[in-house]
Amino acid sequence: MSKNSKEEKIAETKEATKTKESTTKNTLKMNYKIFAVLLLVGGLAIGLLTGMLLNSCPASIQSMNSQEAGDKAVEFITTNLLGPGISAELVSIEELNGGSLYKLELNISDGSSSQVAESYITSDGEYIFPQGIPTGEFAALKDAIAEEQEQNPPQEADWSVFKESLPDELKEQILGYNLSEPKQTDHDRVMEFEGAEECKNKLIVFSNAGCGWCTKYYPILVQAQEDYPELEIYALDLMANRDIAEIYGVGGTPANIINCKYFASGYLDTEVLYEILEEYGK
Repeated sequence: MSKNSKEEKIAETKEATKTKESTTKNTLKMNYKIFAVLLLVGGLAIGLLTGMLLNSCPASIQSMNSQEAGDKAVEFITTNLLGPGISAELVSIEELNGGSLYKLELNISDGSSSQVAESYITSDGEYIFPQGIPTGEFAALKDAIAEEQEQNPPQEADWSVFKESLPDELKEQILGYNLSEPKQTDHDRVMEFEGAEECKNKLIVFSNAGCGWCTKYYPILVQAQEDYPELEIYALDLMANRDIAEIYGVGGTPANIINCKYFASGYLDTEVLYEILEEYGK
């Protein structure tokens, strides 16, 4: 594909994606209800302080200090609950109930507006409690989102169109890594594992059954495979590939490993994914 043709195709894809998402974005306005709305869109049923299990943890786990708890909560919320272009930043954290619970104030922002929301996490890191909303407004939000989803049903995801397992040689290479914490790159969505050996033209995407953002991500990956024919996309089930996921510290889906060396968490819209592939995927 010529450079001009690829740019035109990318522009067309971005426009189609923006059109499809416009109704949802109008519904999901940035206000104090945003936490609950995003949880609903992600397919997670919530109530007032309904616990959600975080990343798999051993049966016995020591309590975390406030900094560790805040970092874990922000990472989980950003990876699993927030939509594309929306970020969470820890504002403050307070110890409650004799140290068994932390109350967090988070700044939820879409880049143009923001809102402070409260959340809670247990000191052992096993449960996070999203913010509740008034019951009278919950039904209206739920109906609005259900209507939008009915009008714009997600494309059924057939992950078998991608490679579903890593070649033995590549898997052995990754399992041999002893990686330290990743470092932030110049791109705000991309982290780099400096100890990893780069493998060219490879995108590993972790997904999971019942992951709404994975289903939303699927058509973007299909288009990327067409626009980048040299790119090998591996769609790995998180639960069936825990050994690979743990090397990179992946605990939520979708999650992206680019060229065995770079990590981008969560759903990526077409524009962001293509930016990353152009910068780090070749």
